[in-house]
Amino acid sequence: MPNGFAKLLLVATSLSPLLGAVAVNNIALNRPWTSWVPWMGVGIFLIVLCFLLLRYFEEVAQEEKIGSSLFQVGDDIRSVYCGVTN
Repeated sequence: MPNGFAKLLLVATSLSPLLGAVAVNNIALNRPWTSWVPWMGVGIFLIVLCFLLLRYFEEVAQEEKIGSSLFQVGDDIRSVYCGVTN
């Protein structure tokens, strides 16, 4: 799965609380079920999609060891250069 597409999907799943809030607001206003079911359905779909994406990447992601080749401690600045050489 392309990296940009995966990022787009994960960002889109962050809309699920907002969609749920719209559905709850429509329920509180005593609107018919046809006005809030689509909002709730899309919100739940995005939650399930996020869960499945995270499970997929947990199983497929490669584990990479990153070693620190230089550790520099200054007075106020602490920085770690991981595997980067100049």
